[in-house]
Amino acid sequence: MNMKLDIYAMHLQQAQDNILHLLPTQILQFAQLIGLPAALRLVDKFGGVSLEIPCHIEGKNGAWLVRELGVDVAKVLIAQYQGDKVYINNCDALRIYLRNRALADAILARMETGVARHRAVQEVAPEFGITERRAYGILKQMTEVEKQLDLF
Repeated sequence: MNMKLDIYAMHLQQAQDNILHLLPTQILQFAQLIGLPAALRLVDKFGGVSLEIPCHIEGKNGAWLVRELGVDVAKVLIAQYQGDKVYINNCDALRIYLRNRALADAILARMETGVARHRAVQEVAPEFGITERRAYGILKQMTEVEKQLDLF
């Protein structure tokens, strides 16, 4: 059950997190050009592949880009990269962070309802397709990250 996480949707759910430090330079450049939400949608749609940007919005390829990302984003990408082949990073570090954050939040939410920590881990780990042991490690890592962020 190792599914690809929709980082755009997960980022919206966890909007309080600052994720910019987890983005590769190329995706940060896309975010400056088309905005962070559009850049994350671009990664979700095309992460891990090379995308040939059409030369104009009309035609089959232009229509396809508009359908996938919207007319405004397509126009900006075409203006910047028309005809270029651009590799879109898949942002694995961000996906892992968002997955780990969601896992820790799910475990802590169950614990807040009175479920014991061990039982909460046993219930949540399979939902994320990871082992119980890995879930404990993630929970520990994410709570340490929160403690460090609280210092700022």
